[in-house]
Amino acid sequence: MAKNTKTTAKVGSRQKKGAVDNRARRSTSGSRKALGGVGRIGFWSALLSGLFAAGWAITLAIQNILVPPQPWAGIEALASSFRPVEMLNLIPAILLPWPFIVMMVCIHYYAAEEKKVWSLSGLAISIVYAVMASSNYFIQLVAVRPNLLSGETDGLALFVAANPNSIFWALANAYPVQSFALLLTAWVFDGGRRERWIRWIFIAVGATVPVQLAFSLGFLPPAFALPALGIWVIGLPVSCFLIAALFRGGK
Repeated sequence: MAKNTKTTAKVGSRQKKGAVDNRARRSTSGSRKALGGVGRIGFWSALLSGLFAAGWAITLAIQNILVPPQPWAGIEALASSFRPVEMLNLIPAILLPWPFIVMMVCIHYYAAEEKKVWSLSGLAISIVYAVMASSNYFIQLVAVRPNLLSGETDGLALFVAANPNSIFWALANAYPVQSFALLLTAWVFDGGRRERWIRWIFIAVGATVPVQLAFSLGFLPPAFALPALGIWVIGLPVSCFLIAALFRGGK
C-alpha cells in the first residue's frame, strides 16, 4: 500500500510538472503569436535589412567592375580620377543600420523572458555598430565625395576609403561590432527549424569577429579575410530574410 501511495504521488508530481511546463510553453508561444504590430514592424525591418545587406554586396561588385580598385597613390591621384560610382555601395550601406536596429528591437520583444538578456545585449551593441557605420558613410557621401569632385584635397587623405590607413577603415570596424551583436542575439533562437537556422547563421557570422579584427589591425592579409567577408555577405541577408519569415508567421 505504501509503495502504491509513493508511486501515485510520483506520477501526480510528474503530471503536475508537465502541466506547468506545457502552460509555460503555451504562454511563451502565445505571447510570440500575439506580437501584433511588433510582428509587422519586425517583418518589414528584417526584410529591408536583408535587402540592404544584399544590395551592399551587389553594388560593391558593380562598382568594382565599372571602376576596378587601384593601389593607393596619394590623394591627388585619387581626386584626378575619382568617379561618384566608386561610392555606389555606400548607398545600401548607409541605409542598412536603420532597419537593422528596428529589427533588433523587435527581436527583443519576441524573445522569451529568460532570453531577453541576450536580445538586449545584442541590441545595445548593435547601436554601437549603427553609430560607427552611419558616421563613416555620412562622412564619405557628405564631405569626402564633394571635395574629391571639386579637387579640394587638403587633409582629405585621412578620410578616403582608398587610403588603407584612413579613418574610413577604423570606422569600418562597425562590422565586427555588428557580428558580435548577432553572436549574442543567437541565443534567443532555440525553437523550430527556422529559429535553429537563424541561430547557427548568427553564430557563424559572430565567429568571424576575430578574423575581421585581425585583418583590421594588419595581422592578416586580405586573402585570409575574404572567407570571413563571404560568411557575412551570405549570412546577414539570409538570416534577415529568415527573421522576416519568422515574424510573418511560423517557426
